[in-house]
Amino acid sequence: MSITVTKCCEDAPHQFTSLMRLPEEIRPPKLAMPTESCLTYELVHGSHPTRIAPVWDAANRSIWAWADKPEEIDREKYLRYVYGVSKTEGVSMPSRLAESIRQDLVTLVGHVHGDLTLHNVIERSGSQQLIFIDPGHAHGMACRELDEAKLLQTLDGFCLLYRGCRVDPGERLPVAVRRIHWALLWTHYVRLLRHMRSRKRKDCEIFARRRLSEIGELFA
Repeated sequence: MSITVTKCCEDAPHQFTSLMRLPEEIRPPKLAMPTESCLTYELVHGSHPTRIAPVWDAANRSIWAWADKPEEIDREKYLRYVYGVSKTEGVSMPSRLAESIRQDLVTLVGHVHGDLTLHNVIERSGSQQLIFIDPGHAHGMACRELDEAKLLQTLDGFCLLYRGCRVDPGERLPVAVRRIHWALLWTHYVRLLRHMRSRKRKDCEIFARRRLSEIGELFA
């Protein structure tokens, strides 16, 4: 018997639109939006993957690829957004980190997931088919590196602490990690702070602030 997952939140319209842009084989089955603030889909039976490479391959093939034209990049829009969040959280963005976001080479994409951690991917039971759920926002920085930095966050150990998502020993990104990846990972941790506070996950907030300090030192 199938089970329906219902998600009612302010972000439901964005999540529905984003998921509908994905190929049918990698989005949740029977995806629908019965009300303006709720989306539904059929529960996918399986578990979170423990390897990075298959997730990266699936995203590269089915999310990031583009035929007609890529998503537009607006680096200043992203920086304004992150500056605003940083100010609210009492965190100072290193100038060289902002310079990386403003200037470093990024890979254009047809679409981004926006929150590509392993706990937002489900591997169907009895198969290797991956289903992507709970997309996030690009805020103008729609590039492959934005999603890759989220995979780095998984490798960082945050997802193990937050959701118990384990990664196989020796896993790594299948691409060279560059300065822009660390810069975007820093912004992901800033964006997490309010989220973790609202869930009363002080342990995750402490982890994120420690990593903000450590990654920030790379740009000192």
